[in-house]
Amino acid sequence: MEMITEIDISMNNRVLNITLPIKDQELIENIISALKNYVAKGSPIKVRQSYVTSLSDSLKVITKIMPSGSAVEEWRGEIRQLISMIQKGGQV
Repeated sequence: MEMITEIDISMNNRVLNITLPIKDQELIENIISALKNYVAKGSPIKVRQSYVTSLSDSLKVITKIMPSGSAVEEWRGEIRQLISMIQKGGQV
């Protein structure tokens, strides 16, 4: 039997938040691909991203506006690097 991926979803009258395990890179890739398709159809997105890369590091928060599919592709590469750094730092 395949391992079950656990996700958390929370919502209120303004937002829907989805929390995914970073070890499930296939699911993350699929979600980023869906965002890329959405942006490519003419709907830019603004992403607010927060992360900690190691136990001794402080929280970093960045905001990006992605007006094109190529911007989402660039962000995908950044996400992959961050996941790699976090996994090496023992944050998995």
